[in-house]
Amino acid sequence: MEPEYAPLGHRVAARLVDVVVHYGVIFYTAIWLSMAAVVTVPEQMDTITAKLGENTFFGVVLGVLGSVLYHTCMEGIHGSSIGKRLFGLTVLSEEGGPCSLRQGWKRSLAFLLDSFFFGMVGYAAASNSPRKQRVGDDWADTVVVRTRSLPAPLRRSGKELFAAFAGGFACDFVLVALGLTLGYLVG
Repeated sequence: MEPEYAPLGHRVAARLVDVVVHYGVIFYTAIWLSMAAVVTVPEQMDTITAKLGENTFFGVVLGVLGSVLYHTCMEGIHGSSIGKRLFGLTVLSEEGGPCSLRQGWKRSLAFLLDSFFFGMVGYAAASNSPRKQRVGDDWADTVVVRTRSLPAPLRRSGKELFAAFAGGFACDFVLVALGLTLGYLVG
């Protein structure tokens, strides 16, 4: 049975949800770093909070890497990010099996290319593909399908979703915290 490939609009909406999740991680991390600063160096609190709001080289680079690792964990362990789960989408290997961490890494890293020109690179690739594969899917040998079109054995459990989110959140949190801290110390 051929799975139902994910509509591009659902994929875009799922990515937007994941962007909101990532910004939630940034906000959460900044709060924790601010609380740590209050405890450790209260006399520098104003300087630290002002710096946490700035975009620095380290903050941006490590924030992007944190987002890539969030998607890698979510899709490699569960097959869906939070956004994909909300829109009923799952990432599979081209052979129809679960997406691996390596495939999740490749497709997440390649999203940086797919997102050029406001996502037009990925949109053009997916629009011209019979399986609606963007550049990252083609590179990682993956497809995105509607979860409802999968047989039960290919649907991953809530426990896997929790594990994937815990790993993805932890990676994103640590890298964002490192980026914000380095931005404060160096930038």
